[in-house]
Amino acid sequence: QSTGGGGALRTQNPPSSGGMNCRCGVAAITRTVQKDGPNKGRLFWACPNKFGTDENCNFFEWVDDPAGKGGEKRGTKRAAPGARLCSICRQPGHNKNKCPNG
Repeated sequence: QSTGGGGALRTQNPPSSGGMNCRCGVAAITRTVQKDGPNKGRLFWACPNKFGTDENCNFFEWVDDPAGKGGEKRGTKRAAPGARLCSICRQPGHNKNKCPNG
């Protein structure tokens, strides 16, 4: 474990341990929110590449709430890498102006 940027503790999670891949196609890592607030102590998946570089794909997903769906099961259909997602519901096929959840 090491401290990562953005007030999060970094932990490596190889796919064999139930992990997932980020949009770069590499094993995502879990981080723990360290910043005071309602999410302190909460785990999230993130791209392992250094944040703020061209190598980082900005992948983010809460461990306890995959794809922001309130507990959507893993293995459900996901957007293709690089697909544009709605900024409200994070699903492909529409934008925030046409979001059924917005």
